[in-house]
Amino acid sequence: MLPYLGSVQITEIKKDNSVTVVYNSKKPAPVRGTPSRLVLEEDLTIGTREKESGYLFEDVGAIRSDNEGNIFVLDRRACSIKVFDKAGKYMKNFGRQGQGPGEFGPPNAMHIIAGKEIMVSSIGRLSFFTLNGDFLRQIPAMIWAPPVPDSEGNIIAQMNVPAGERPRFAFEIKKYNSKMEPIILLYRLEYLIPSAGAARSPFPTLIFYAVQKDDSIVWGITNQYQLTVADKGGKIFRIIRKDYDPIKIKEEDKKRILSGRPPGGKYEFPDNYPPFRDLSVDDEGRIFLWTYESDKENDRYYDVFNSDGRYIAKITLKYAPLCWKNKKLYCVKEDEEGFLQVKRYKVTWR
Repeated sequence: MLPYLGSVQITEIKKDNSVTVVYNSKKPAPVRGTPSRLVLEEDLTIGTREKESGYLFEDVGAIRSDNEGNIFVLDRRACSIKVFDKAGKYMKNFGRQGQGPGEFGPPNAMHIIAGKEIMVSSIGRLSFFTLNGDFLRQIPAMIWAPPVPDSEGNIIAQMNVPAGERPRFAFEIKKYNSKMEPIILLYRLEYLIPSAGAARSPFPTLIFYAVQKDDSIVWGITNQYQLTVADKGGKIFRIIRKDYDPIKIKEEDKKRILSGRPPGGKYEFPDNYPPFRDLSVDDEGRIFLWTYESDKENDRYYDVFNSDGRYIAKITLKYAPLCWKNKKLYCVKEDEEGFLQVKRYKVTWR
């Protein structure tokens, strides 16, 4: 007989290590007295339609905030970082496209490491800057997916590597030191590349991962509703599971999905959407899974788990959460004329 905590079923599985497996039901089951309802209050909008201003946003790829509340916006198309103070006043712009010091190619990620450095990931390399925008160093890195640093400057990244004879490959999530030397293999997933002309799934299996406030690492694979959590040494100590109702893919959904893809491709749709499509964490230990459920306003549904793996809330967000920091949420949206704006919200859990 497994012990229960509310509607959450918890058991320990002891193999080589001690792992707590948290089973969650379909409905949120917050701990009594613990805040589980998200309230957002918009308190800042940044954006302009004037290119001459120096901070017209062309393609916002990431938003970060430092300990003083300054805001850093990564513009992928412009290959630059635009900096604003906590009141939204424009301060400076640094970085540009190129191969030299302080330059980078089209970036895919930006992070602040230990409140001291900015790391920008682009194809083939990582570039590091001070918070003032001064270039520090550059490291070669053939990373397949956006990397995530921990508080000590180590880097969690995913590589795509051969796994025996072609067409067999593997996704590997590893922890690297600050020089991109591998320290720990966290997870490995082998797969086959479809042969030329073969039908492909429009929903390939992906791995999403994030670093939590205590430097533990959480990851999930989109073909199953399960999260794995390892400590900073790579030891798995928690597995989070949740019951859910699969969402069927309708014919109109298939047409919409295919309309954005190159013509001539062959696709084979599964009956249902994957359990989730993205993973993020805030700086208070919560985990957010973006599911394929949406409402009539096309708002995004997120399943929220606390730091113990308990399913505490189901929330809707109109825009993707690009940064949770110091009880603030940063997102990007388009205005009525299609210009991008950065939005900041005050976050309260009640």
